[in-house]
Parts: sequence; structure tokens; C-alpha cells
Amino acid sequence: MTNPLLISLWDPYKACSNQALCENLQFLITGFDPSRADQTMVPIILTHNPAGSSTQTLFHFAQGISSGRFQQFDHGRLENMKVYGQPTPPEYDVAKIKIPITLFWANNDWLTSQKDILHLENQLPHLKGSYKVSNPIFSHLDFLWATDAKPLVYEKIFDALKDFVDDSV
Repeated sequence: MTNPLLISLWDPYKACSNQALCENLQFLITGFDPSRADQTMVPIILTHNPAGSSTQTLFHFAQGISSGRFQQFDHGRLENMKVYGQPTPPEYDVAKIKIPITLFWANNDWLTSQKDILHLENQLPHLKGSYKVSNPIFSHLDFLWATDAKPLVYEKIFDALKDFVDDSV
């Protein structure tokens, strides 16, 4: 369940009365560029976000940044002992992933880095491809809301899916 405090802080009608200010507040972390979004959709986007995330997910993301590790949720030493049988959370072992993976990423995505992508590529045993979006200002939320997401990303995703289906037949 989403934290009510988070919703009240994120709610554009409570946080500010100016759409431009709301855009800057909401997208400060992700590198959003309002000029790249369908402007008719921005008020709808602002009204329905944050969506699909919880306070715990945000804390987990912050833990990863703080620890520098790609690890399971850190409950604290005592609870970690109960949950994981060790005082610190174990790292995710992406080398155990058995399905084919294609990565889609952007240089201007503030929530990842090229260094992290390259590290992940080297860890994935069934990596089928890694696609860097060609637009240098493409950012995290552009994957969802950019007016040019279809030619830059979605069509490439469908191509990757088609290749996967063709390989499995």
C-alpha cells in the first residue's frame, strides 16, 4: 500500500498550484524533461503518480544506493538473521537468471549509470542484447511518456520479442 504521506507530498494539487512547479517537483529525481512529454498528458501523469511503487520499494532503492550493492531488502541486523540467516542482506545473483534478457537503457537516466549497465551486462549469462537509446537526452520516465518513445524504444522491444519468438520456434 502506498504511504499516505508520500501521496500528500506528491499530489500536485496539494504540493503546488503551478503545473511547471509540479513537474519539477515530481521529476527532480528521474531527470524528466517536460518538453519531451506529450503536454496534454502531463496533468494526467501528475494526478496519477506515484503509481506502482510503495514506500518500502523507495527505501529498498535508497538502500542499494547507500550500500553500493544490488541486494535484497535490509531489515536490520536482527530481522536479517531471521529472514536471511545472516546479519546483512544477500546480494541478488543475476548469474542464476536462466531466461534470455535484452536491456534497454539511456545515458540520461538518472536512476542508473552506464557503469552499472556494463557491470550488469557482464553478469547476465543469457544476455541477448543491450540497447542504448540513441537520443542523448532520453531519461528514465521518457521510456513511458516521451513523444518519441515508440520509434526509439517500443519498436525495438517488439523486434526483441519477435527475435525471441523466432528463436524458440
